[in-house]
Amino acid sequence: AANAKRVPTNSKVEITFDEPLDRLTVNTGSILLSDAAGPVPGTVTYDETTRKATLTPSAPLSFGKTYQVTLKSGNAGVTDIAGNRLPADQTWSFSTPAGSRNTGR
Repeated sequence: AANAKRVPTNSKVEITFDEPLDRLTVNTGSILLSDAAGPVPGTVTYDETTRKATLTPSAPLSFGKTYQVTLKSGNAGVTDIAGNRLPADQTWSFSTPAGSRNTGR
């Protein structure tokens, strides 16, 4: 969710759309995850039945960081099955907890 706090570091980004998308437009170029250092590598999948896109980071997220999700518009963005694109990029942020909860036990 936008502005979510203490998001677990093993989280995936899930976006549910209100209409079917052209699966070829749902990819790592149209759904981006980044932090202050730049893009966070990962893979993007799309489930046509649930209309849900999932971005899975290649490695766990870091503690104490703010991440930004961008859903691209225009030629690089997601497109519904009728060919309609988003009118503008959609962006929101979330943050991970300040530090590890590992107690050494």
